[in-house]
Amino acid sequence: MLSPFSAKLKNSFMIASLGWLLAIPGLAAPLSLEQVLTATQTHFPPLQAARQKRAIAAAKLLAAEGAFDTKWKAKGEGVPLGYYQQGNMDVFLEQPTPFWGMTVLSGYRLGLGNFAVYDGKKATNALGELRAGLVLPLLRDRDIDERRAKIGQAELDLVAADLDIRAKELKFAADALKSYWSWVAAGVSMQLIDQQLQLALTRNAGIVRSVQLGELAPIELQENQRAILNRQAKQLEGMRKLQETQIQLSLYVRQEDGLPWRPSSEALPPQFPELPSPPPWQETLLDTAYRHRPELLALDVQWEQLDLALRLAKNQLNPALDLRFDASQDLGAGEKSREPFELSVGLQWDFPLQLRKAQGNLDELQAVQLQLAAEIRFQREQIKAELQDRHSAYQMAWERLATLRREVEVARQLEAAERQSFHLGNSSLLVVNLREQNTLDASLRELEAMAEAHKSRWLYLVSLGLLPQDKAPTGGG
Repeated sequence: MLSPFSAKLKNSFMIASLGWLLAIPGLAAPLSLEQVLTATQTHFPPLQAARQKRAIAAAKLLAAEGAFDTKWKAKGEGVPLGYYQQGNMDVFLEQPTPFWGMTVLSGYRLGLGNFAVYDGKKATNALGELRAGLVLPLLRDRDIDERRAKIGQAELDLVAADLDIRAKELKFAADALKSYWSWVAAGVSMQLIDQQLQLALTRNAGIVRSVQLGELAPIELQENQRAILNRQAKQLEGMRKLQETQIQLSLYVRQEDGLPWRPSSEALPPQFPELPSPPPWQETLLDTAYRHRPELLALDVQWEQLDLALRLAKNQLNPALDLRFDASQDLGAGEKSREPFELSVGLQWDFPLQLRKAQGNLDELQAVQLQLAAEIRFQREQIKAELQDRHSAYQMAWERLATLRREVEVARQLEAAERQSFHLGNSSLLVVNLREQNTLDASLRELEAMAEAHKSRWLYLVSLGLLPQDKAPTGGG
């Protein structure tokens, strides 16, 4: 059984190998979200650890398939001293098969010397005996047996391992994109803070001259110096925030050797990219989530494993009735009675009079099946609630951003009017600084809302069970 994500994982690694060349230290262009996600997919240690689960599952599948390995058995014995001096050798191959539980046997036997009457079957003609056999279950173990069930379980474990990898890919992609947009917001915020500080510093020289000429009161100079100190403090806060987001992002942006790489300020995008409007809510998006969310698919795999276990449990309620064919042919000189080709057919019956163990296992599995059905139903409800919540968050973030943009526009108009009024002598520097501070605060809130809107957009995509590089019906880009 092939994993539904095996091919996708291989493609992801190919894409990552090419895309990683664009995300190495010393990057000239701004660091993009796609490069961060590529680095995370390729080198993030917890994801690499998760991928080892697939190797473990593949190894267990190989071990389970070993139940159908060909067995070579041999034995030999001799009696060099005694009344019945003899020697015999028996070599045969046993091959279990997955076809109706059938087992095929073939071998060679040689028995020479003197044999007692009760050991007559040990004797062969001079060149030995070729033999072959076939055991075919007619009831129990015909459609399924423990060996085939273990292989089926191991194949499903391999699928479950791929789904676990996919779940972690989605989780770590969500963590990485949140860190990325927080870093971008911190970088763009620093630009605004630096601009406000530079504005106060540039204005300070003119105010000093105006105070010296008696055009402004000394308190205006003190007010501007207070504003400079206040903005320098904000600059330090902004630098700390930027460093914090750089360090957090370095867990996901890694070098070719897998070590964390802390992106520099030069790698910051100059501004946020355009944000598409949220798509309208559509119930059909639930079908997309149900098809791709690994949590739900993992429960489906558990259901298949449980169904396989139920089939095996029902099989154990059947009596064992095996049909056996044996054929043999002696070679070389010897007794005439051993020269003809011999074919024998037999039946073997095995049926316990009490079936409490088998029935108990079956009852337990049926109860577990009802339990799992309830878990699957609730998982679907959880996915629906999460998708609706993520869609709502995206919609509200978009609307909040639009409101804050209008607030910033009004704040800038008031700031410009207040500055003009100050130049005309109709206002004070304190009021100008307050207007500038209001503009900065509104702009920082706008950046925060922009970051949250971008996070909401991508988290909405992840809630569909898709990575950002996957194509999805998210609408509006």
